[in-house]
Amino acid sequence: MRALVLAALISISEVERANCGSKMHGIFNLSIPKNSIDSPCHECLVKYLGATQLNLLEVNDDFRLYWAVGYTDIAQRFIKQCNTENKCIVSEELQQNYIPQYPSGGQQQFEAPANLHAFEYNIHNFANLITGTIISRRAFIPEAYSRQRKHEVSSFTRKQLPEISVFFADKWNENEPRKSVENYYIFDSLMQCIVVPSLRQDGTCKECLAMHSKSSTIRAYFFYHKSATLSGELFMFPSDHVASIIKNCEQVFCFQLFALEPRECNDWEHFFKKLHHVSKSSKLTHGQSSQYRNFADANEESEVLRNEEIKKVMEHIGLIRMPRHCEDNEARKAIAAYIIPPSPEDICFIITARPLTRMKCISCVLKKENIARLVVFLSLSNALVLTKRKSIGKCARCTAVKELSADACRNILDGPVMKTETYEHPSKLHLLNGLGKNCIVSYHQSTRQDKCFQCMKSVLGVDVKPYIIMKTSILLRTLKSDSKLKTASYEELLQCRNSKDCTRIQLVPYKFCSVHQSFQVLDSAKSAAQSKANKFSPDRIQVGIWPPQKHRIVPNVDFRLFQASSLSHSQSGYDIEMWPTYNTIAVVEFTYAKFKEFDCVKCLVQLSEVFLAYTALDSRYGYVWMRQSSSALLKLCVGVHCLSLFYDETREQIERPVGLRRLTSKEI
Repeated sequence: MRALVLAALISISEVERANCGSKMHGIFNLSIPKNSIDSPCHECLVKYLGATQLNLLEVNDDFRLYWAVGYTDIAQRFIKQCNTENKCIVSEELQQNYIPQYPSGGQQQFEAPANLHAFEYNIHNFANLITGTIISRRAFIPEAYSRQRKHEVSSFTRKQLPEISVFFADKWNENEPRKSVENYYIFDSLMQCIVVPSLRQDGTCKECLAMHSKSSTIRAYFFYHKSATLSGELFMFPSDHVASIIKNCEQVFCFQLFALEPRECNDWEHFFKKLHHVSKSSKLTHGQSSQYRNFADANEESEVLRNEEIKKVMEHIGLIRMPRHCEDNEARKAIAAYIIPPSPEDICFIITARPLTRMKCISCVLKKENIARLVVFLSLSNALVLTKRKSIGKCARCTAVKELSADACRNILDGPVMKTETYEHPSKLHLLNGLGKNCIVSYHQSTRQDKCFQCMKSVLGVDVKPYIIMKTSILLRTLKSDSKLKTASYEELLQCRNSKDCTRIQLVPYKFCSVHQSFQVLDSAKSAAQSKANKFSPDRIQVGIWPPQKHRIVPNVDFRLFQASSLSHSQSGYDIEMWPTYNTIAVVEFTYAKFKEFDCVKCLVQLSEVFLAYTALDSRYGYVWMRQSSSALLKLCVGVHCLSLFYDETREQIERPVGLRRLTSKEI
């Protein structure tokens, strides 16, 4: 009962919080080989976009359609990080909008005692009454329980879904009027300028920096040099947590970041103040603009976190979204000398090039520059480049290079393309207060399994329960009541995250451990056959959503860390209105041909959202914890990379753990 009350309080907390995060969504129409099971494009999208939702909607011989929700720089991040010939190529046939054709989702009802879930019903209805919101997506209502064991419901009833815009379908128009975004820009005497000298930053890096910002706002500027090692990003945000920014973000999330000297940061702030027409009359004390002062006053108590609170927030994000460990290189601060503020003599150029030669065009334009230059991507084919050169020689990789007037340049830099991003803090109810009863996955190189486990055992205690789930991952179960287990801290866990031991550590729902333990008790190779299995094979192709939706969905009991996705507005403002009705995860078992276990898992990872994978050592069998998906997508794996898929209808489904980092091919 206490757990259910806590669930209700969390849902109320999430609904009551204003969705202040600046979000956008759209479709990426990408040309990727249909049968590619190890696409570097998919890996790039998951790692670099910082998307709160990324799901594959459709696959055919010519393209893949990804539906993504993220912050307002998601399109620019795609251009910077993923739009290359070796990763993601945008389809040349782009329609303006896309109407999702979601397949029907079969529901299963089953017999249950009439009053078994009465407390759950009451708590759920209590939360809905307070928030005034009825969330129909979650199949968690009394009518769902029937004494008819095998009654099938054909599909969910759902209103017509709106069109979703397609990224890059609109061509950039130089003469199009642009709205100023001055109201959203922030100037502050405590402005921090953090340089990240790498183009390979995980999406959580920017999120970490934003958590240290007043009201979680941040701006990012891309600087390009003719040498890729001297290119990077400049992040600007107001913060009084100077000492903790580097400490909290560099160790886990960011790659070799450092802060500019206050004088250099002030020069950059002055440059952008001029762009945004900040007059002396509009300045307030401490250098704040009136727009920011009003916003900050209203949010000062709730949004400006103390150092200790920031630390807990970063522990929360780190435990569920920790990126892989990266090796340092010797170019750490070399870029510092190459990022200098622009001068009045600087000139704006608009370059036009084919998407796949765009970076080579920019390199040509900057070939005689000795410093990194501000580059703003306007579209797949257009970019603004700020340079001192008054004339640009012929560049074969460019379709056109055009000089802009000072006013035209200012209008672009002051326009929507340079929006300030606003991130959201996790609810305090979700923050971790020590590691007790938990389920942890550690990832490692295939030759470092023993080293990784020994390190984790030294941190968690000698009696930690380890399960080898793949050649590159171990599942570890800790019990708070076990006196021989240590209460590990986040900092202690990080001691094992390095190139010699574990590459990544992740806290997952405890259900993952309890379910895996049950597989160890049974003869795993026969578990699917002995149960009432819903089979997906070449001679038994499923239709609609698979595994089928069950009315009995168990809430995620790890309330501290994983928001209930169907009750949370905070992670994505579009989840409830636009996302398909299927939003649960289930255990899907699979069989595979000899030497095909990794191909099977990689295929499922590419076509669905997988959070955990297991392959047996002594049989051609395994399972994944995965989100429900369209059977039209899953059938691309069946009979090709996987012999068959099984779903045990007696097993419970759980709500998708929002915020949990999904599995990628590099971890298999």
